[in-house]
Amino acid sequence: MFGLKATVFCGPMKSGTTWVHAYLKARNDVCLPARTKEIFFFDRYYHRGLKWYEGQFHPEPQHRILVDVAPSIVAHPEAPARVAAILPEARVVIMRRDPVARAWSHYLHLKRYGYTAAPLDKAIETHPVIIEASRADFWLERWRAELGTDRVSLLEADLLGRDMQAFVQELDTLLGLPQSAVKAADIGRVNGAALPRHHLLSAAARKTSYALRDIGLDGVVQAARDLGLNKIYARRAQNQSLKASDAERELIMHKLMEGPRPV
Repeated sequence: MFGLKATVFCGPMKSGTTWVHAYLKARNDVCLPARTKEIFFFDRYYHRGLKWYEGQFHPEPQHRILVDVAPSIVAHPEAPARVAAILPEARVVIMRRDPVARAWSHYLHLKRYGYTAAPLDKAIETHPVIIEASRADFWLERWRAELGTDRVSLLEADLLGRDMQAFVQELDTLLGLPQSAVKAADIGRVNGAALPRHHLLSAAARKTSYALRDIGLDGVVQAARDLGLNKIYARRAQNQSLKASDAERELIMHKLMEGPRPV
């Protein structure tokens, strides 16, 4: 689109995609969605069509590439074919994070936004994506089967935790971008874990944000987040309260060993 090479970061969520978006935005030479970080086109809003999708991006002369950070689509059954149809020459990037840590973080995310107040075992039954989205190698092969091996790359998210600047260099190389004056330390930590103040309050806030997106008010949702209004329903917690117990880690590992569900 717009004569720019496109890349889609298809996830999974809780694998560093928010940090990637923050870094690319700080560079100022990457065309990202204009109003909000995630536009959910390839899963929730595909029915809105190509013109709507194109309208989410406002290219400027300094932009070298176009990037859509879409962490919710990695396990969506129709997303690979949709990306292939809309962006036939795009590169796709899958982020691979330690699967147990990612699954636990995903569980905390669902609690934060009011999807569940259940203990981990019950939450996995209701939301199997907690486990399934951690199967990076499985999704890598599935996306490559649709788009081709050369167009789907794997980026090790755990490098971000070990050496942020090395991660930036690998990211720039993958996207074909020149080295930026933006340093990894300038971005710092983004999207840290939090716990809900109350399950029902978090659920109500989530449903309100979805309703606003459904009528095209994505910018209002993003502005509210930028103002920190999510602190009303979520709170930072002590590190200890955010850690998985040994039993919870063992449960996640056991579920991962069961193998992927049919797509």
